[in-house]
Formats: sequence, C-alpha cells, structure tokens
Amino acid sequence: MKWGGKASEGKLMFKQYIPTKRSRFGIKLFVLCDCETNYILDFIVYTGETRDIDEQGYELGKSGDIVGTLIKPYLEKGHMLFVDNWYSSPALFLWLHNKTTNACGTVRKNRKHMPKMEEKLKKGNIQFMCSDILLALRWCDRREVWVLSTCHDSRILESSKVDYKMGKKNIKPNCVLDYNKRMGAVDKKYMILSSIESGLKEEVVAESQEDVPLRLSGRHFPKLVTSDACKSGLPRKACVFMIYNELYNTVQKQLKLLKFRHAGATHFLKED
Repeated sequence: MKWGGKASEGKLMFKQYIPTKRSRFGIKLFVLCDCETNYILDFIVYTGETRDIDEQGYELGKSGDIVGTLIKPYLEKGHMLFVDNWYSSPALFLWLHNKTTNACGTVRKNRKHMPKMEEKLKKGNIQFMCSDILLALRWCDRREVWVLSTCHDSRILESSKVDYKMGKKNIKPNCVLDYNKRMGAVDKKYMILSSIESGLKEEVVAESQEDVPLRLSGRHFPKLVTSDACKSGLPRKACVFMIYNELYNTVQKQLKLLKFRHAGATHFLKED
C-alpha cells in the first residue's frame, strides 16, 4: 500500500486522510511495479468498500486479495514478489508459493501464524525460524526488523554502505539487502511524480496574469494587488507578491531568491 500524493482540493468521494503523512489528504493506491525497469504494471485506486478486488479465499484477508488481484496475470511464471508489511503474511506467501511465485517482504510480528521469537538481541544480531518453504527472520538494527521470505536463507552479507565510525562495511541479512534493492521501484515512482504534482487552483489572482511566472491561487492572494497595496493595509504576503511583480517586470528575467529576499526586506524596513 502506498500513499498517492496530494489530492484535489475539491470534493472527492474517495479522498483519504492520514494525519501522519506530509500530504495529509491524498488518494490511496495499490501499485504493482517491475523491479528491473521501475515501470508500473498495474494499480488499484482505493474507493472504499465498492472496489474492484477479487476475493482469493484461503484466509488471505483484504490485503491478500489485493495482491492476488494485481499479480494474477503473472502467476505460474516463476516471478518473485516483494511487498511491505501491510500485505505480508504466512498464508499469502504459502499461497503464492503454490502458484510458482516466490515472495519476500517485511512483516508484522503479530500476524496470524507468525512464530514467536522473543530472545533479546543486540544491534546486528539475528534470530530466525524456518520450515521447508518459509523463512521468518528477526534482525536488530536501530529497531527490530521482521522479514518473511520463501526464496532466501539466513546468511548475513556485506552491504555497499560503510560504517564510517568503525571503518567497515555494514553487514545485513541477505533477505534485507535484496528487499532494500528491489523495493525502490514504487518509491522512485512517487519521487518522480512529487516533482510535478500540484494541488493549487487553476486561477491566478493578480493585476496581470501574463506577467506572473508563478502558479499561485486565490487562497494565497485573496484580493487584487494594487500599486498602493502596502499602504492600504493588505496582508504582507500580497505586498511581497506585488514587489516580486514589479521587480520581475523591471528586470525581465527570473529573480534569484537572495535578490528577492533582499528587496522584500528593504521595502518593509523603509515602510516601518
């Protein structure tokens, strides 16, 4: 499950609210990506209870049904699936293994059928339990990390990152290294989209829309900016916008941030 970024500021029946996210309002997406090319293969937009998800049965739960729906065209082909702890469960991984599909991912320790591992671990130590198919591994880094896999063993390998305090390469479980390497596709996609998204309104409120090189909304500037705006008691954010327009029209090129700040500070100091 991934957070789909900023949603429209208008009414949207399936817009979600998560107060812990930087963009608190957004659209929830379930995304399937190719680990090699980083291309999106399929996705589902969460629209509440009326969503197009096939029930797989086998006690997989809602998260397992989502995985089964997205990966359905790629089953029985020997692929490997990497998921985060919202999806992972022993039941899902066994179901995927029976469909000739390996799986690996972080997992919540209170998932149904997860083994209990309560030994106290120091940083860098691991504890694991395995069967003929599943490996459940607990690794202590800055915090505990629980991993479930049907395609890894419990080996610890050197990573490419170096601990500069010790002067040695960091060591991590093989499954953790593989998970970190493969799970970057979805995060990279959101990183690219975040640079072009905009939740602002279409209109720009100013004296002349043609001369404004910014995409700003009426929420920022509720009144028209006039030449005597600063004297009329308008909010200073509107006054700063007026200063920017005047400087931009004079110089006819993009202003550097330092020059803009200097001009704004000088103006308000003269006013005071």
